[in-house]
Amino acid sequence: MINLRRRIGFVVIMVVAVTALAACGSSAKSSTSSSRVAKQGAAGETTIRIGWLAGTEAPMYAAQAVHAFRKVGLNAKFIQFSDGPAMNAAFKIGAIDVGYSGAPGFLTALETGTAMQWFAIDGYNDHEQGLVANPRSGITSVKSLAGKIVAAPLGTTAWMGLLTALKENGMSLSDIHYVNLAPAALLPAYLEGHVQAVYIYAPLFFDLEAEGARVIQMSYEAPTPSDISGYFGRESWMKSHPAAVVKFLEALQIGLEAIKSDPSRVIAFMSKDLSLPKSVVAEELKYGDYPSLKQQLASGTNYSMTSSGGIEAVLKHYVKTMVSYGLLSTAPDINGVVNSSYLRMAISAK
Repeated sequence: MINLRRRIGFVVIMVVAVTALAACGSSAKSSTSSSRVAKQGAAGETTIRIGWLAGTEAPMYAAQAVHAFRKVGLNAKFIQFSDGPAMNAAFKIGAIDVGYSGAPGFLTALETGTAMQWFAIDGYNDHEQGLVANPRSGITSVKSLAGKIVAAPLGTTAWMGLLTALKENGMSLSDIHYVNLAPAALLPAYLEGHVQAVYIYAPLFFDLEAEGARVIQMSYEAPTPSDISGYFGRESWMKSHPAAVVKFLEALQIGLEAIKSDPSRVIAFMSKDLSLPKSVVAEELKYGDYPSLKQQLASGTNYSMTSSGGIEAVLKHYVKTMVSYGLLSTAPDINGVVNSSYLRMAISAK
């Protein structure tokens, strides 16, 4: 499996045949893990169709590793997509119910006109995303990127991190030789000397570090978080299936607890499914910040689902930046799209 991060760019315009999506054809396929989980379904269980991109969404992987979806009474069908536009099209025709991505993916889904709601945080992952450079490049700080060849996937949280780092140092993309490369192309480009620095997320961040790349700056050092990811769904489906959304959250909480109580099991599952060394997965779990359901309802954090300075502020920051660079044609209305009511119901049900 290609080691694409969950926050892969959502900037390519793609036309997808409705029949192909409905049948999960070339643009979408059942993942290895989805087949495993789907077979656990029994009569009376609620089916939930979850769209996902190959990546490292630890709580959801952990939930699968310990069969949490079955435990809460869900027949979870995971449908893997090759890219964001395909998943957005699936949402639009009702082929999937909930999905997972970073802020850019959610915002481009909103732009399609589908009524969506963000109902939970996956993680605040700025501790596993950042800027790395070739030690021979002479790059020792963000300011020394001037005139250098720097790569980051356009429209992703890594791209947002690069923009933020440049702005904080009085710079912009015009001060560097920016190269838009797909995640799968970044490591070869670095190794072959085509780029001098890369702003990227895990697992590629750790892959580059293992190849001797020098860490220049981590995303968490910026005042505005750039790497928050979460779960969202079609508003109409969520309103008619509130119990299923609550059960989904309960399964995620079981997964979160498994990361701490049974990390070896989670690491083994993720390593196999992502084709990554266990050491890389272990490092991601070590540095990833995955808030519990209760923590997401607290105020005063970047991932707060209840305060205006939390995820809502992050989404608005993304909207402003993506519109200014032409990645969104119009600014979607963020008011009301962050819905914490399902989190509250999940906590009350325990």
